[in-house]
Formats: sequence, structure tokens, C-alpha cells
Amino acid sequence: MPVLGKRDKVAIALATTGASVNVSNAAAPVAGQVPVTTSPTQIEWQSITGVTGSAQTFSGLKSFSTGWEMAESGPRSYKITTRTALTTFPVPSFRPSTANTNIAVDIMPNGSPGEYGGTAGIAWFDVCDADILTDTSSVPLRTARVGVHTNWVEFGSNYYNGATALPIRFAINHAAKMVILANGTIGIGTTTPTSTLTLNGSLARNLVTKTTATYTVLSTDTHIVANYAGTMTVTLPAASSFTGREIILRTITANTVVSASSNVAPLAGGAAGTAILAATAGKFVLLVSDGTNWQVQMGN
Repeated sequence: MPVLGKRDKVAIALATTGASVNVSNAAAPVAGQVPVTTSPTQIEWQSITGVTGSAQTFSGLKSFSTGWEMAESGPRSYKITTRTALTTFPVPSFRPSTANTNIAVDIMPNGSPGEYGGTAGIAWFDVCDADILTDTSSVPLRTARVGVHTNWVEFGSNYYNGATALPIRFAINHAAKMVILANGTIGIGTTTPTSTLTLNGSLARNLVTKTTATYTVLSTDTHIVANYAGTMTVTLPAASSFTGREIILRTITANTVVSASSNVAPLAGGAAGTAILAATAGKFVLLVSDGTNWQVQMGN
């Protein structure tokens, strides 16, 4: 019988059905190689250690290899074991057999399916706090989820069967640095936020000094100091694109600061105009976008 090349194919007649099965990626069977079905009409010879028709148990280090279909450049070997540093509970570990080898794990859908359940996503990885293999219908279950949706990527928590929602913690060495509670409040430097955003620490915002007759405010600007010997004209961002954004301006010369457009509502109210700062050194103003104009919320 001739030796089959890796890409050779041969038809095998099945006695039970009379159908043909294509053997692709085949080579002459050697010790350790077994025929593995990859579709209803195709099998492949693959080098797999310890394949049986039932579930397996093992202790210590377990090695296995993937076939050509899973690794285009050829079979790769991997090892499954348990972390030995922990003795109170098992920690399964998975690594390549070859030293100094990188590893990546992909979880993906097959084809282009729609969103599962409308919101769950098309591929996701859940870490569960209960044994859902025992009873999937009534056990309260909470999960940490990493998932991909059609229009976004999700990092979060889910809960089912009457379980209470858990906050999301971002921690370093088990110490929480930021938390998002189930009600959406965010805490930085605290695990008990009392506002939409609670910051237990300092806040850094940029400050720029400008010495030209005109300046266009950037998306990164917060504090702006006008140091120009003459009227400075400032082009503010479109208020409609930055609802709620704050800009603080101060002049350190006896010169006016005006807006390039009539989009600044004065502190006392009234129609929006161009005036921002009077020609007096030390004048300042806090502008806040209301979605239409820049409102003067504070000034002197």
C-alpha cells in the first residue's frame, strides 16, 4: 500500500452506510495516531495522546496534541496540570510543552450568528460562582463575563435565577482600586461611592498658557491662561457636541477675551454673545456647555 502524503485523500467505504469518507491531511498511520472525525463526511489522522470514548481523569502532568485542523503549521503539544503552590483547592494550568513558547486562547462563534438572546453577545467567557452542571434552572448564579457583541465589547457581571448583582472591582494584588456598583455609581479610591463618580484622591486636569491673538480650544483643554497684549479671540468647541464639558479661562493681562461666535451666555442670564473676560488682569470664568451655548457658571 503506498504511503499517503499530508494532503493526499483516499475514499473509505463504510460498511454500515456505503457512504464515502474523505481522509484529508493524512499520513501513514504511526504509533499514537488515530482517525478523528472532523465532519460527518471526513476524518483525519491526528496525533492525540490518551483519546478514549469516555471522560478521562488524571493526576500530575497530562500532555496532548492538537491536529492539523487546529494548528495550520502542524500539530502542537500542550500540557494540563494543577498549580502546586496552592494546596487548599485545585488550580488547573494549561501551557505549551515546548519551552519559551507563547500561548493565546481564542473563543469564537462559528460563522456569523446573531446575538444570542438579543443582548448576550456572539462569543463570551463566563466565570461562575455556582455549579451549573448540577442544576441549570434554579441555582442562583453570578458570573464575571468577558464578551463580544455585534456593536461593542463587554467586561462585566451577570446574574441569574434570583441571584443578587455583584459590584465590579478593579484590583491590584486583591486590593480594590476602582469599583462599579450595581446601580452604576463609580468609586475611585473607595469601594462605597455615594455619587455617580466618587473620587477619594486627587484629580489632575491640564493647564495651557496662550500668547497669541487667536486660539482654538482643543478637546484636551480644561484650564486656559490668556497672556496676550491685546484682545484674544477664542474659538470654543461646538456646545452641542460637548454637553456638560467645563472650560476655565483666566487672563493675566489687561486685555479682553472674546469668543469667535455668539455662543457665550452671560452670568446674569440673557442672550448669548461673544464677551468672555473684561480687560482686567486676574479676571476668570467657568464655562459649561448646556448643549446649545456655553453658560458662564462662575466668574469675577
